[in-house]
Amino acid sequence: MSGSDASLKYGPFGPTAASDTSQLWSSLTRLAQRGPQERGIAMIDFATFKTTKEEVQTITQIAKRAIAQGFDRDLLSITMDLEAAHHVCPLDLDALRHAPQLDMLHDVAGIARHLNHDTGQLDDCFVPRFAKR
Repeated sequence: MSGSDASLKYGPFGPTAASDTSQLWSSLTRLAQRGPQERGIAMIDFATFKTTKEEVQTITQIAKRAIAQGFDRDLLSITMDLEAAHHVCPLDLDALRHAPQLDMLHDVAGIARHLNHDTGQLDDCFVPRFAKR
């Protein structure tokens, strides 16, 4: 191995200079330490939500019930969508948990369909049946 080969490292796309790799890692680390808005990414900021432990448990129960009744999304996606919707349009979570199947699925599917994941708002004038009045 010649002296110039000693400074090469092999990344997923072939050889890279060691200094390039460390600079890239440093840049990625600094970027990861900044918030989504600082990185120029529009997204829902769950850190600002004041969801109680009881609300999270109820939301999880609603999501599990929706999956058990055939709603084809994963538990995490449903719970995050319900929590985001509850933040912008407070829901009567207890009533939603005990709602008839059709009404519960209407709200869960409607929230999944109309929640804008960039702004956190419910688009297309969608109002869940179990929105608090």
